[in-house]
Amino acid sequence: MWAVAWVACTDPKPPPVPGVPTDTGTVPDTVVDSPSAHSAFATVFEARCGATNNPLRFVCTLDVDPPQGVEVRFRRADGSGEERRAEELSPSASHAVPLYFLAPETEYTWVATTLGTEAPPVSGSFVTGAVPEDHAAKMIVTGVSSTPYLGGDHACGTGATASVFDTRTGELVWYQVASLAGNFGGMEMVTFTAEHTVLGVTRSEVMEYDPTGAELRRWTEGVEYLDDLHHDLFRWNDLYYLLFRRGTSPALDGFVVLDPSGVKVAEWFSGDSLALPADAAGDFLHTNTIRVDAGVVTLSSYSQHTVFQVDGDPASPTFGEPGWFLRGSDSGRLGSDFAIDWSAVDGVDQFSRQHHANYLPDGRMILLDNDHGRALVLRLDPTAGTAVVEESYPTSQSLCGPQGTATVTAAGNFVVACSGMLVEEFEPLGTSPVFTGTVQCSTPPLGSGGVPGTSRWYPLEDW
Repeated sequence: MWAVAWVACTDPKPPPVPGVPTDTGTVPDTVVDSPSAHSAFATVFEARCGATNNPLRFVCTLDVDPPQGVEVRFRRADGSGEERRAEELSPSASHAVPLYFLAPETEYTWVATTLGTEAPPVSGSFVTGAVPEDHAAKMIVTGVSSTPYLGGDHACGTGATASVFDTRTGELVWYQVASLAGNFGGMEMVTFTAEHTVLGVTRSEVMEYDPTGAELRRWTEGVEYLDDLHHDLFRWNDLYYLLFRRGTSPALDGFVVLDPSGVKVAEWFSGDSLALPADAAGDFLHTNTIRVDAGVVTLSSYSQHTVFQVDGDPASPTFGEPGWFLRGSDSGRLGSDFAIDWSAVDGVDQFSRQHHANYLPDGRMILLDNDHGRALVLRLDPTAGTAVVEESYPTSQSLCGPQGTATVTAAGNFVVACSGMLVEEFEPLGTSPVFTGTVQCSTPPLGSGGVPGTSRWYPLEDW
């Protein structure tokens, strides 16, 4: 297996991150400045790095005898930034090692080494290409972020595209056009998964890529699934949870669970499981977020200003049974199992039309209170029926539109944004952002869900 990880120059052995092979392209290889055969070590070791069909991804082809694992370290030729490494541990005679998260039109140096029989390293350099004009972008950054990269749906260019920006330089270092139809963001979301894949949905397809650009899955409406997918999706282990909407009066939501081959293993529909009022009508739930933790599904209902849980483990005998309900506004009609304490934060004592409900490593919930332009951190005690709003972080706008971001970096800082071109990062209990990034497109940005910009950001620490 191979892996890519970002490391500081003083850290020679960071933990690898799993992945799978990439596209290799056919353009000429780069210059190698070491001999290809080293008979003194009874080892043949040849290495060359060439471009792929994506200007921000390269592949190093390494041949070694006897068969063994290999490693490639690479960094900017001017010495700036972090050194990254890619390795393939399998004892093979031939390796294709992908390099990604590369800045456009930048020279990189690389050094390849064997991981078994010792052989002198092979080194060289290459220059990345330019991003096509319609997808070219830069993030204008101020301050210092605690995460090296931010990923999300791409605000620039056509098609359903995901992108990653370097928070230090603001450079676009990764992008993938998953489909020419549709546009990630709004109701066609893309997520960066815990398994280090990029998972997205358009109006007619679901697709998943690894960081090398290799397509892992592509499912089509009417084949692998039947309902109208919308708003969000989630991968938990090897199961895929896809939100859908069914009916018209009222329109009700649910989720379908597919295995890696696209076979449906379970389905949950709110009309069969929730105690809905007899006069429910219109887009009654408008579920905009789905999150899965240890088989428990957390859903966010925009229309009912409510976050609630469902047993979502297909292997569970209680699959589909609702858990607790957390209502942020009295106008919600799904009930509530919590009394909320608002005394620790300023502002109105409610949340409404919330998005991106998820959890911090310490178990607390974080969500974006869209109607009041803030991210809220809540400590829930379902047994006692209490919820304490412990922290609040403002967005750049007093009122957020569709989607938005409320999450945390590995260092514990809070990443907050409305849908749009700007994202901010706060230290715990901070009142002013320590980092601000504003995306600028080379061409006019696209509107997603009625708002030009990125719908949701993901900190990427170990990709």
